[in-house]
Amino acid sequence: MEYSQPKLYKVAAGRWGAVGAEMVVDKSSVQLTFDCANGEIPLTLKKDKKGNFKVEGTYTRRGFGPIRINNPPIAQPVIYEGKVTGKSMKFKITVIATGDVIGEFTVTRGQDAKIRGCR
Repeated sequence: MEYSQPKLYKVAAGRWGAVGAEMVVDKSSVQLTFDCANGEIPLTLKKDKKGNFKVEGTYTRRGFGPIRINNPPIAQPVIYEGKVTGKSMKFKITVIATGDVIGEFTVTRGQDAKIRGCR
């Protein structure tokens, strides 16, 4: 007996923004910007018929001030998991190695993000 994979649908391309978070979805990847971090999902973001998604990516914390040559930021492997409902997307970021939740965010398609620098 063969089992088929559930049908997946591409998440709408464009900018999804909120206070403290921005997600830029394009056809082959997702770039994320937060107040003191960056993230990346190196593939097409797809959701199931209920709007749910769960994908691996990276999350890189940034500090304030110059980046030291001998201590560059390190990208952590994370899971981006969430749900798209219309123009709204709620997602959380979980560190794979520890299970720690970095944060939960709600972004809106077409909304400008308000990103502050590190303090």
